[in-house]
Amino acid sequence: MTMVNDAIARVETRDDVPGGVVSSEIALRLCVRALAGAELLYSVGLRHEGDVVLRMMLEQAAWSFVARDSSDEEMRRLKPSRCVRDFKRLYPPAGRIYGRLTRSAHQTMQAHADMIEIVPVDGGEAVALTARHGGVAHAVARLAWLTDTWLVAWERTQYDYLSETLSVHKGKEGFEVLKTRPIGELLSSWVEEALRLDELARSAGDLWSGDF
Repeated sequence: MTMVNDAIARVETRDDVPGGVVSSEIALRLCVRALAGAELLYSVGLRHEGDVVLRMMLEQAAWSFVARDSSDEEMRRLKPSRCVRDFKRLYPPAGRIYGRLTRSAHQTMQAHADMIEIVPVDGGEAVALTARHGGVAHAVARLAWLTDTWLVAWERTQYDYLSETLSVHKGKEGFEVLKTRPIGELLSSWVEEALRLDELARSAGDLWSGDF
């Protein structure tokens, strides 16, 4: 969350801000709560629920991207899920991330086995929902990518009012995401370490790991 807080702190004093920019800022500030909520859910083993929250967060980040340059009437008609398609033009990973989170949110019967366990009840057995702790790589990869998503959306929508941008650059052909952005440099090392921890836990027989 340090990178998110630092990005928010780079907003400069401003006057006469367009309504779309204000609406985008509000949506993205709410996304920060979603990010913190997903982290909490993952920490208690609720991977499916964490994915659902991050899917909603990605939709809101994409909505903020489109809403920035929209009128009030246009904003009322925006569909967050459809905004992901437009956001992909600036941030191509959004499509893949959204697809993975959607598959997780719409659980199939095949995935149910990871969410239930057989428990003894009065001399017999019953099926119970369970929260399985672990899946470090699963959680870290998603939180890292959604942090990156948020930073890109924040810097693009608030670009004219930031003292500095580290993830988005305005070039001759428009806005583009910087390959050397801070979160990008950390993603690989974070996921690599998380996979290592997952492997250790799997060998102990108490952890499931889902890939991103």
